[in-house]
Amino acid sequence: MEENFENAVTIYPNPVSDMLNIEIIADASQNNVVKLYDMSGRMIKEMHVQSDMGINTVQLSMNEFTTGIYTLQVYANEKLVSTSKVTKK
Repeated sequence: MEENFENAVTIYPNPVSDMLNIEIIADASQNNVVKLYDMSGRMIKEMHVQSDMGINTVQLSMNEFTTGIYTLQVYANEKLVSTSKVTKK
């Protein structure tokens, strides 16, 4: 059975100035990896989080990064479930 992860990840606020909220909706307990890439494609942040069934909110501080556009990827159990553009203002 194919799992449907559509709309399973929501990020806000976007654009972000300091704290980015990543809301992960999980249909079961899962291991999540959140990866942030700069415009050159270099991974600059990686977070490992355990999600429980339901809505899970992960916070990512953007304070250390410069103004620009970043790519945020969220993996659930080693499967890519979301790719988003994040604007740091």
